[in-house]
Amino acid sequence: MKPFVAIGAGAIGAIVGALLWGAIAAIANVEIGWIAIGVGWLIGFLISVCGGRGAAAALISVGLTVLSICGGKLLSVSWTLDSSIQEYAAEILTEESYQEYKSNAESYIKIQSDDNKIREFIVMEGFQNSESIESPDQISNEELASFKAEVGSDMVSFCNNSTNYETWRGEALAEISSYISQNMSFTDRLMATLGFIDIIFFVIAIGASYQVVMNNEQ
Repeated sequence: MKPFVAIGAGAIGAIVGALLWGAIAAIANVEIGWIAIGVGWLIGFLISVCGGRGAAAALISVGLTVLSICGGKLLSVSWTLDSSIQEYAAEILTEESYQEYKSNAESYIKIQSDDNKIREFIVMEGFQNSESIESPDQISNEELASFKAEVGSDMVSFCNNSTNYETWRGEALAEISSYISQNMSFTDRLMATLGFIDIIFFVIAIGASYQVVMNNEQ
């Protein structure tokens, strides 16, 4: 047995399987469970055909299958997420939304030094943190300070830089992508797309990968 050759062949199969899974999911906008079984079979076949035999080789095949499927799902989430963000931009980050934001920013910059008017502005334009807040007097000092530091500073920068639509849209997309990457771990992304059927195919794929190697021992 040439273990490094067998492992290398299985690793290549794992990479190909992950890319195939991710590409099909991104293009067809659907994950096809039987591909997982094919990935497991491919990895097991490559390991066995390159000399991998016995339980140790079968377990390596299983490990590579798990990595390949998880990697493929992560790729599919990442690629489809990019597509979803672009769809969101087309629906929400419109010229009309830009003009509305521009109007708000121009209004804010005129009152930025008057806390009472800013409180009125927050309630009037719906920037309050809770829908239960209906009066400017209900805006706490902490919420006011937070608004001025985050939303208000962005509006001032928007006006000072005479930000056009394309720049505003690009910055909004960048903020969305950054927020998702910072607040969604690998596990979160994986679990977000993992359903009961996925688990069934996952188990079958692992079994197929293991069995292909063990069968070639006979």
